[in-house]
Amino acid sequence: IIATYNDGSEEEKSINLATVSGYNPNQAGDQIITVAYQGKTSTFIVKVIARAVESITITPPTKTEYIEGQDLVLTGGTVTATYNDGSKGETADITSAMISGYDKTQVGPQTITVTYEGKTNTFAVNVFAKVVTEITITAPAKTEYIEGQELDLAGGTVTAIYNDGSKGETVDITSAMIKDYKPNQVGEQTV
Repeated sequence: IIATYNDGSEEEKSINLATVSGYNPNQAGDQIITVAYQGKTSTFIVKVIARAVESITITPPTKTEYIEGQDLVLTGGTVTATYNDGSKGETADITSAMISGYDKTQVGPQTITVTYEGKTNTFAVNVFAKVVTEITITAPAKTEYIEGQELDLAGGTVTAIYNDGSKGETVDITSAMIKDYKPNQVGEQTV
């Protein structure tokens, strides 16, 4: 405070010697602040800016690699807001409502966008093609033949097992699936 006296002299005083009123830290907008000292008052204006999210930080979910067709798993994924006053908010779990950009049918790397409190950030996942990794077979009912007989595939089935652990449809074994059978070769054969 610079106090001007009736003799024209001025003196600088600490503002903590005065009475200050009109400030509300919880009310956004322009505020008129009144400073009173020895019965005299003066005012100035301050602008209080609302506390708002400035950015978000993401911890990606634990699972970031998928097989084509699998749903996104958000377990372990969190988001933390940083406010315009520099403070951090509480950490929240990422939910499906916050997510965009995931396509379980699209193979390859994908960027997943997380939106929280109007701010966005991203993390990456990779979707691999669903492929057959092995097959299981139920052998045909007939496994013994006389030299020269063609294979009888009745009762034989095959089931595909995919890289995501799922099983495909069980289908009958057809002659198009067979190789290495030699009807004129006597002895045990692996088909």
